[in-house]
Amino acid sequence: MTLTARCIICKEPFKKKAINQKMCSRKCVNKRSNLDREDYFKEYARINKNKIKEYRKNYRRRNKIKIIKYILENRDKYIEAKRKYRQKNKDKTSKYSRRYREQHREDTNFKIKAIARQTARNKIKTKYANCENCGIYTKIEKHHSDYSKPLRVIFLCVACHHKRHRKWDYA
Repeated sequence: MTLTARCIICKEPFKKKAINQKMCSRKCVNKRSNLDREDYFKEYARINKNKIKEYRKNYRRRNKIKIIKYILENRDKYIEAKRKYRQKNKDKTSKYSRRYREQHREDTNFKIKAIARQTARNKIKTKYANCENCGIYTKIEKHHSDYSKPLRVIFLCVACHHKRHRKWDYA
């Protein structure tokens, strides 16, 4: 049984002699050793983009509880990393937000929630307060139990807000 693959250096197809063989010839092996290690991994990531994406997706699905616990234990570090990512990828995040809004433009629930958020944002200007569930003083999120009453909000920390919505049902 012969397996065919594509060389990670020259991108030419070749017949594998071993299961883990990634390069077609000695010439490519030497070329790889001359490449900077960082460049090699960037190139590998570019070539195997979908494979890596699928692996990460499966990892997040398998280790959901572990990831959530890490986020809760390292909340400040996680929030800072998200902020840096959004700053670095402003075009990508705004494009995603725009696409999401366009897809849900006709959804009545989406409209009601948007109006409630906007009203609460304009009328209630607090950014830091005590969480009404656990009492911690931190940056708060506003939770609407009923979106038809936009000014009736509960101030919750991020963890309690997610628990309230049962997004992170682990405890």
